[in-house]
Amino acid sequence: MEEVNEKREAILGEVLNVAGMAPHALSKRIEKLLQNKNDIIQDVRYELARVCKAHDDLLETYEAKMEQFGIPKEEMGFQPIRTTPKIKLGTGPAGLIAKNK
Repeated sequence: MEEVNEKREAILGEVLNVAGMAPHALSKRIEKLLQNKNDIIQDVRYELARVCKAHDDLLETYEAKMEQFGIPKEEMGFQPIRTTPKIKLGTGPAGLIAKNK
């Protein structure tokens, strides 16, 4: 296994040398790429939490209006689905503090 590993390292070293890149530069580039991807993931998680909250708020408003006009929930015509994202709500900005019901 050591021999196979040495061969792979030698090949990688040659490829990096031909490409004109130092192993350290490649490592920095990969770290930067991973950080960018993680930032994108965080942005998408925030957007998901925001949209889930907006969805649940809309359902509550809709149900309240139906009740205000004396329409029973059974006549809604559909069973509302509450969102339950796999990320923890309430850890974001102040607008996302409310819990899902």
